[in-house]
Amino acid sequence: LVSTFTIIRQLAFIRKSDTGYVSDNIINIRLNDPEIRKNPDFLLNELAKSPYLDEFATSTDLPSSVSSATMGKWDGKPDEVNLTIYNFGIDEKFIDFFRMKIIDGRGFSDDFSDGKQNNCIINQTAAKRIGWTEPVGKRFWLDSKNIGTVVGVIKDFNFVPLNLPVEPLVLYPVPSGEYSQINSVSVRINHLNFSE
Repeated sequence: LVSTFTIIRQLAFIRKSDTGYVSDNIINIRLNDPEIRKNPDFLLNELAKSPYLDEFATSTDLPSSVSSATMGKWDGKPDEVNLTIYNFGIDEKFIDFFRMKIIDGRGFSDDFSDGKQNNCIINQTAAKRIGWTEPVGKRFWLDSKNIGTVVGVIKDFNFVPLNLPVEPLVLYPVPSGEYSQINSVSVRINHLNFSE
């Protein structure tokens, strides 16, 4: 009985917790074929033809399983300050797909003159830990990799277990430059055709 009630309480906690993104009616597909990872256009074009799918997005990781982290650097960073920052790549549809919120600046888009190259998005926690009150336009990079200019700040979302505080995060665009490979495709199923 104790175990049963504990599990029920844990499930209720998960259902009621605000993760900062919407995951309803989504299937996440892990891409294991290296050729598809390098050139996913054929797969994406086929998915776009399906009447069962409303939309899709691609990324190197999923919002619930970000594992890559390294040291962040920025203009004016004091030598004694070290900031471990999580990071992963997303396409320009990803933020809207998961119903995340940009609270300052913008997302990635080819509609702007700078395109997606050498741009990044940070979360609220990263801006706060760095000490930026106006982060848009500031330069940021990971170790020796030049990520580029901050174009937006995303509202914090939980990519670590819910019992832990949100960590600093940077999002970079894929495909772009050295970040040309995706690992996951997320598809939202039309609720009218869910069983099919």
